[in-house]
Amino acid sequence: MNTKISVITVLLSLILAFGICAQEEGLVTDLSGNDGNSSIRDEQGSDYSEFESFPVINPALRKSISLSFKNMDVVEALKILATRGNINLVIGSNVSGKVTLILKEVSIRDAFEIIISSCDLAFEYENQIVKVMTQKEYEASHGRRFKDTKRMRIFQLKHANVSGLLDALNQMKSNFGKVITDSGSNTVIVEDTPEKIKDFETFIQNTDLPIQTKVFNLNYAKADKIQEKIQEVITKNIGAVRIDERTNKIVVSDFPEKLNLIEKIIAAFDEKSPQVLIDAQILAIIPYPEFKNGVDWNNWLKNNFSLSTVGGNNLSVGIANDNKLADNDSVNSRIVGLLHKFGSVEVISSPYIAAINNQETKILMGTKEVYVSQVATESEFGSKSTTDQVNFVDVGVKLCITPVINRDGFISMKVRPEVSSVKDYYKYGKPAKSIPIVETSETETNFIVRDGATVIIAGLKKDVHDQFIANKELVVILTARTFSGDSFIPEANSSKLKEVSREIGLEYYKLVTDKINFLALAKQPEGLKGQVQLSFTIAQNGKLISNPVIVDANNPELISYAKKAVMDASPFPNLPKNFKKDKVTFGITLNYE
Repeated sequence: MNTKISVITVLLSLILAFGICAQEEGLVTDLSGNDGNSSIRDEQGSDYSEFESFPVINPALRKSISLSFKNMDVVEALKILATRGNINLVIGSNVSGKVTLILKEVSIRDAFEIIISSCDLAFEYENQIVKVMTQKEYEASHGRRFKDTKRMRIFQLKHANVSGLLDALNQMKSNFGKVITDSGSNTVIVEDTPEKIKDFETFIQNTDLPIQTKVFNLNYAKADKIQEKIQEVITKNIGAVRIDERTNKIVVSDFPEKLNLIEKIIAAFDEKSPQVLIDAQILAIIPYPEFKNGVDWNNWLKNNFSLSTVGGNNLSVGIANDNKLADNDSVNSRIVGLLHKFGSVEVISSPYIAAINNQETKILMGTKEVYVSQVATESEFGSKSTTDQVNFVDVGVKLCITPVINRDGFISMKVRPEVSSVKDYYKYGKPAKSIPIVETSETETNFIVRDGATVIIAGLKKDVHDQFIANKELVVILTARTFSGDSFIPEANSSKLKEVSREIGLEYYKLVTDKINFLALAKQPEGLKGQVQLSFTIAQNGKLISNPVIVDANNPELISYAKKAVMDASPFPNLPKNFKKDKVTFGITLNYE
């Protein structure tokens, strides 16, 4: 019996030795599964770094191996690799499946990993023993899938609001990543690949920065207008903009770099708006009999001035050329002299008015017709009552001018003249009340002139029965000059400045308007906002000739305050000695913010 056992042992040893030798010589040994089509070829491979799943260095795992498995049972395939790599292997009872692969010259370690991955299996290394199991068993034991590359990182934000970053973080994560936020602790929990974790870390470092707050005092721009522009550039979900309309201040909170940008934006828009000083003359011509049917203004302007006539709207617009005027006469005086050809000329008004760039200003010469209307009201208790309401309607000549200053020394002007008169009165009720029936004629024209040029607008005519403009031809002479602060902008040369000085003088104009603005600001009513435009006439001695006339007001409650500011500012200094007229009409716009 013992002899038989010894013989069998010797035979097995020879077979095993022969098989190993044959394999080392490159011979093929049949280690197939059921179909007998698999083959293995081992050779000494190059030095591979130790795979992290096998912390104990095993030189056998570094060998290169070539495999060809077709539909081989995965358990048998793992056994082959365990034998070749000297791996202590334990395979769970639930491990099953087939594997088909062709590998050439890969390490035993890599081949083992490939088979595990292709069959959706898992393994763990403990005490130099590799335990192979299913993914489900691995998840139950470790709480995650095998070879799950996701990592978890907790970020405690110090400055930024976690809710504000949530949208950006969700866009950054991978398809299987997770982002969890806790607003109470201002914490972000991120679970993703190591590469994505680094991206999250960089993003949070660049956004979780100290937020600074800065208050900007606006001098000219309106806070609500600037707020709209800043909202476009502040950091989304982090920056904030608040305004205080009463003090015209704007408060911005954002990163320091953004605050620097916002400061530049505010400085660019908070500029003192350039203004246009308009010297206007409104002339009424009572025509001679030969011109009772009208005057050919286009022909007259063409013969006497270098002009650009503008057709349409029954208006003729000409631009005066100083070269065609007498050297010793002012432009306006020369034009008035030429108009005497058509009839007697009456100066209805000669106002000076400052218009803000791209804002409409109005010149009204006439009256405000007053009429009373009744308004029915009902209280919350159901009782009805009727009250009288005082209404005003402008009658006369109104000139609406909107200048737009261009950078190349030109001014674009939109001029809308309006002539109105009371045609009749509508009477009703007992005692009888009357409402004026106003007949109005208005037109509009647009033109571009060089800064300081004089424009003649003719063709305004209306046959009305009114002592102010009855059966008269109306001609408007406008000279617009740009200025900003205390002086003209560069386009206004010294000759234009001398011409202004010869008339009223910019210094006198500024002295008058600054005094009124100061008193208006000092006595500004609390809680009332709006704009009031008025005109007033100053005599040679600096006193007001009459009460200020309201040209326009978007808040009627401010009218009394505006009038009082003008009246309190009077008397003004005497008119300049070189001013040839005994009175001058000013226009001013008071802004209550």
